[in-house]
Formats: sequence, structure tokens, C-alpha cells
Amino acid sequence: MSRTLRHPVLQWLVYGHLWLALGIAAQVWWIGQFLTDAPEFWRYILAAGCGTVAAYSLMRWVRSRDPHLIASEHLQWVRERRMTVLVLSVVCCLAAAVLCWPLQWPIIRWLVPAGFVAVLYVSPFSGKDGQAIGLRQVPGLKVLLIAFVCVSITVAVPMGYDEVGHSTTEIVLMMCMRLPLFMAITIAFDIRDTAFDPPSLRTIPQLLGVRGAKAIAILLLICTALFEHVFLRGLDYATSGLIALLGYAVAIMLVVLAKPHRGPLFYGLLLDGVLVLLPVCMWLGM
Repeated sequence: MSRTLRHPVLQWLVYGHLWLALGIAAQVWWIGQFLTDAPEFWRYILAAGCGTVAAYSLMRWVRSRDPHLIASEHLQWVRERRMTVLVLSVVCCLAAAVLCWPLQWPIIRWLVPAGFVAVLYVSPFSGKDGQAIGLRQVPGLKVLLIAFVCVSITVAVPMGYDEVGHSTTEIVLMMCMRLPLFMAITIAFDIRDTAFDPPSLRTIPQLLGVRGAKAIAILLLICTALFEHVFLRGLDYATSGLIALLGYAVAIMLVVLAKPHRGPLFYGLLLDGVLVLLPVCMWLGM
């Protein structure tokens, strides 16, 4: 599969994080199917998509300034469009803020910690040597930080929109059901990044090798697939639970096929596409 994206539409979908934003919005939409009363929820679906573009664009913009990084094609693309990417990030951030306004406490208590971690993951500051600083540089934390932000945005905040209200225990349990999915996808992307990540990051592929990382990611996908299946069967969506297993089987297959040399079509479209595929599969069975 090609390691380059030449068509401008594909470049903006993948490098501009528009496809990933659709995946996050799809995950939020899916949680919304189980809310009892959330009349303005469509606003948050759009806000989640805009926020994804804003956060990832800012992260790539900051990393593109680091002279010590081995620039991937993605970062090279950002470097060539630094002002455009920065403007896109600011505009999407403002759009997300407007869509979420006014904020209520059930939303703020989950959104603020997630936003704090997202901003500090790769902060807009750099050291004297020009190297970007942030939580991303803390050894071993990368997969946990990304997964925490993702489940907060796609599970905890959406449940805060439900007028019926949910206990903290219910929200945390739902987060735990989805957490392995985002951890598995992050680990798969870490396999891609082994050529670019410094050894000090101590990512799962760096610690266990590519095969070990794949084994952990597959185990996590099996766990979240079983959680989802049992959850849907408990709500009398037996067909949806079965079709969900097919979606997770595709995700497992993609992890098996993941290799450091695979290009943006594999990771940026197919692997990120799992975030779209799974809600669609489960919705088809409802």
C-alpha cells in the first residue's frame, strides 16, 4: 500500500484529521443512541468533530517546529502549510466552544480534565533546544493519555448531556468498556511510529517489539468486543451485538497487518476508519 498521499482531498482527510474527526463524531453519535433525553446532543457531535481537528492540528503544528524530529511525510505536509493548519486549529476550537456553550457542570467535570491533558500532551512551548515539551515526553504514558482523552470525549461528556442523569459509577463503567478500543488503536499507531519516536518514549512496541505490541492490542480488542457484545445483548440488541463482533474482527485483522512501513492509506484511512465502522455495524443490527 502506498506510503504517500498525492491527492489533495486524501491529504486533507488524513493529514488534516478530517477523517479522524468523523470517526470521533461517529463514536459520540453511537453513545448518544443510549441517552434518554438529550435534545441538543447534535451540537456536541459537531463540537467533538471540530475539537478533534483543533487538537490534532495544534499538536502537529507544534511538533512540526521541533528541529530534532525525524519528520514523517505527515509532519512535512504540516510544515509546508503551517499558517493554514494553525488557522484551522483556532477556527475549529472556536467552533467547538460555541457549539458546547453554555456548559453545565455534568459536562465541565469531564471536559476540563480531558482538555487539560490534550493541551499539555504536546504543549505549545519548547525548550531552549527547540524541542517540544509536554506530557507526551513522559515515558510510558502515551497510550494511556490518548485513550483517557478519547473515552472522556466520546463517552463521559456525552453521558453528561443526558437530562436523566448518570452516576459517576455508570459513566466510569462505560468508559472502561470503550477504553481498550482506543488503547488498541493507539498501540497500532505506535507500531507505525517506531521509526520516528525517540527511545525515551518507551511505547509498547519499543518495550515489547512489534509482535508483542500486536498481541497486547489484539487482547484489548477482544476485551472491548466482548464488553460491547454483552452490553448490547443485555439491552435486547442481540443482532447488533453479533454484527459488532464482525466489526471488531476487521479491527483485529488490521492490527495483525500493521507494520512500521505501511503508509497513510493503511493507518490514516483504514485503521482510523475502525472508529466509523464499529458504530455503523452496531447501528445496522438495531
